Amino acid sequence: DSVSGGGSSVGWVSSVLVGTVSAASLHAEGGAPDAQTVAVLKYMLEHNIHHATELSDLASQLTGEAAHQLLHAVEAFDQANGYLAAALEHMK
Repeated sequence: DSVSGGGSSVGWVSSVLVGTVSAASLHAEGGAPDAQTVAVLKYMLEHNIHHATELSDLASQLTGEAAHQLLHAVEAFDQANGYLAAALEHMK
């Protein structure tokens, strides 16, 4: 997917997060997370995993400090993905 251009999934997620997932709508009746919130978080986790893989592939094509910095970015994605996965587990 592309950050710019038509059909951007980033735009879809942003509109969902800004437009419909407010503090008041994070939970359905009974305190359980609403299905849309869970779906957005699952999407974001899968999307981040994909980007981490892409960055890792790019890093393997580079050398030196550029490769080193990309690997740091992959580590940051991995850490963020761990937090997203943990949040999803707590929402079950």
